[in-house]
Amino acid sequence: MSRTYRRKNSYEEFYCTYEDDLVPLSTGGYDWHRHFLKGKELKQALANYHSDTEQWSWGVPTDFVRSKNRQLRSKNRAILNRGVHNYNDEPMFIPFIRDAMYDYW
Repeated sequence: MSRTYRRKNSYEEFYCTYEDDLVPLSTGGYDWHRHFLKGKELKQALANYHSDTEQWSWGVPTDFVRSKNRQLRSKNRAILNRGVHNYNDEPMFIPFIRDAMYDYW
């Protein structure tokens, strides 16, 4: 069953049909104003809601991930070279798991 079928006519779909804005008041304060989307903006918001992309995710910078992968490869290369130098038949490599996110945060 696709996500679009599961989300069709769901109550949560209502939350993507409007945007809340802070509007300055003449008395000096602020008030919340709900702006309902129409036309092309509404179609785009519904398409983003029904898409499979993650909307509220924080990404790790690419250069950090690249450097962590490089460190892991160089450690494994050193383990392999050490195993070849010591005539070791079974060098124990570090598994390549993409977990740079855990080191970043």
